[in-house]
Amino acid sequence: MSARVTPVPVGRPTFLDVPRCTDLSTLDAHIAIIGVPFGIPYALDYSTGASAAPRAIREQSVRYSPWYLTHYDYDFGGDLVAGRAVKIVDCGDVAMVPGRWEENSRVTTATIKAILDCGAVPIVLGGEHSTPIPVMRGYEGRGPMCVVQIDAHIDWRDEREGIREGLSSTMRRASEMPWVKGMVQIGIRGFGSARKLEFDAARKYGSVLVGAEELHRLGVDEILRRVPGSERYYITMDMDGSTPPSLLVCGDRPSAA
Repeated sequence: MSARVTPVPVGRPTFLDVPRCTDLSTLDAHIAIIGVPFGIPYALDYSTGASAAPRAIREQSVRYSPWYLTHYDYDFGGDLVAGRAVKIVDCGDVAMVPGRWEENSRVTTATIKAILDCGAVPIVLGGEHSTPIPVMRGYEGRGPMCVVQIDAHIDWRDEREGIREGLSSTMRRASEMPWVKGMVQIGIRGFGSARKLEFDAARKYGSVLVGAEELHRLGVDEILRRVPGSERYYITMDMDGSTPPSLLVCGDRPSAA
């Protein structure tokens, strides 16, 4: 399976208004933006508003470009790229056909491999949270990496409705990839995160589980000290992991970690 992309159409904004890359064979950048609209759904007639997310993220990102990118950032103590000449391009979306889910997955993996072969770091815009499965497969043969997940759920189901690569199985599938050597899952909360079966499997694997309440109580620095050491890190974020502290039910219940 070869890499295939659909470039951002003329008239539509790219991410942060960066230049377009219309042909991966000519990719020359430090960072490559790539959209992955679809993962593998749980029903054959499944369609989701999440498939429009890459376009929506691009449209909202232009509010920060070009003026704010070089502004002083108080969190980082300087501008976002520390004064370096970082070349970013937008490669558009992985070319997908709704309904051809397994083919779409293989094309996604091939596209990530092509970006990595060019020496660029891919920043992937989903889609829902099954999309990291084919993306992480693109890192095969590139040395060990630790997966850092920010999410309200641990995504350790072995299968659901007979589907083993849906959004409930992302981290289970990651644990089966030989190049994934560590895992930390941050922001887990609520009774809907998983069944005990999945939590036991995650703990047996060695995943570092950090509850949302624990994160807000102990702070970021303490949680960062728990992240396993690694040569490389793959960071994935599901948006329900960004729930503000005021919405968390902390009470007197013990942390899920």
